[in-house]
Amino acid sequence: MSASPTSTGTIIITGAAGALGLGFASAALKTHPEYTYVFIVRSTANRNSSLSKLYNLLAAHPNVSAEVISCDLTLLSEVRGVAADINSKISNGTYPPLRSFIANAYAWNLTKDTYATTIDGIERDFSATYLGHWLFINLLLSKAKLTEGETSVVLLGSIMHDPKTALSNGIVFNVAPFFPDNIDDFFTSTGEKGRTRWTKDGNVDWYSYGFQRYADGKMCALASGEELKRRVAKDPRLAHVRVRSYDPQGLTTGFYSSNFHGAATLKYKMIKYIAWMLSPVLAVLPIPAWKTGLNNVSDAGLQLLDVAVHERFRGKEGYVIADKPEFGEQGDITRDEEGARRLWEASRRWARVEETEVEGVLL
Repeated sequence: MSASPTSTGTIIITGAAGALGLGFASAALKTHPEYTYVFIVRSTANRNSSLSKLYNLLAAHPNVSAEVISCDLTLLSEVRGVAADINSKISNGTYPPLRSFIANAYAWNLTKDTYATTIDGIERDFSATYLGHWLFINLLLSKAKLTEGETSVVLLGSIMHDPKTALSNGIVFNVAPFFPDNIDDFFTSTGEKGRTRWTKDGNVDWYSYGFQRYADGKMCALASGEELKRRVAKDPRLAHVRVRSYDPQGLTTGFYSSNFHGAATLKYKMIKYIAWMLSPVLAVLPIPAWKTGLNNVSDAGLQLLDVAVHERFRGKEGYVIADKPEFGEQGDITRDEEGARRLWEASRRWARVEETEVEGVLL
């Protein structure tokens, strides 16, 4: 694929074959054909229904420069390889300069026996939700040519990133993220305060433990985003980089998905099922998604696109909640500068970053 002569920048999104990724792709290809798109999926080897939908969207817009690339974020060697390839293509003009990187992918497993570590020794969900993106972003910002106006980094938030809002929803989940004294406990199954969750009879509570891992990943993503803001502010080359976060709220499409079965409580299954059933009604009611806490994929995809490139966000940083007209409140825990600094330094160690890979303030 070569960039269109009129392309004004490259937009990269991970998790492109997921529900929100497809919503984004649909909105982007229709409304902003002037950009070059790099859609990152975990694997292109097996063309399942979601991946087929992505390819069908591309086929419906043949005049838009777009490419689907495979990258498993739990394999840091793959992240390095794909980032190097993108940097090379931007350098040689195959892709135009980087306009936006959207860290959309995540892993969320609530069923039994889902704890696993990657070949890098990192807990799998933590790597997919947080560390893989952290490395990807740093490799791109350190080497890639950036657009002159603004290059945005968009991180995906969740109600679960903030202990206050997470615990206030105890009817659904009863866990909250936190910075452990031993930073490595983020991806170990035991350790300080026991990040593994247990039932009263002594068995692993896979449902709560899955939520814990997801909450940790989201909190780390937003905390590292705050640290990234502080670092890019010190580097003139990165002066036009802006870091924003977007929380789509609960996406109604695919709400009652398979990862809820087995481990989830009956109460939680019922809540999700009711939300799924009500989604057609909510779609036509004039109630903002940020008030209901529920959002449809089409609207969320367009909102995510706006956060990445819309003029009303240019030069601004903040936490966007669905269709809320003003920036929302991000959890205080993500603004813990000492915690974020410790996380950044640990991430560099976990990802085994070399000085030749990441330079200057990002190192």
